[in-house]
Amino acid sequence: MDFVGDYKKVGLIRQAGATWVEQAGYWLFGNCTYVDGSIVSEERAMRDAKFFFNAIDRHVLSRKALRAGQRLERQVYLERGKARTNTHLHFFMKGKALEHYEIIQQVAENLWNEKIYGSHNCVVLDNTAVNRNSYGWKEFDNLRAKTLLVECCN
Repeated sequence: MDFVGDYKKVGLIRQAGATWVEQAGYWLFGNCTYVDGSIVSEERAMRDAKFFFNAIDRHVLSRKALRAGQRLERQVYLERGKARTNTHLHFFMKGKALEHYEIIQQVAENLWNEKIYGSHNCVVLDNTAVNRNSYGWKEFDNLRAKTLLVECCN
């Protein structure tokens, strides 16, 4: 194994990931947590994330848009915290029209708290004036790490 080479590759991927987020111009940044993230498996977090983001799409977009395959643009990250025992989600998101900004924020916070079993809270913050672009990549610390939930991204 080439630890130095792997370390450099991880750094390059993290930097490219942050640039990707920045170029997308996401309006919102979200942090969704569980009451006890230590008992939430990756499989359960994945199911919760798929349900959660599909529900947001259904609340914000029209049926016609959904039938045409449209989804809100987003990047979703599964994290486990510093000790790797606290499963939670982070996401970057934007809408199709300016009026979606507040709708997404309210719907996301309410849906997480009302529909996700064992949820603690979902905080959705403005991402237009703050540089959080590398935040989702902070737990990508080796080439085998899976932090980006590709299945939930659009």
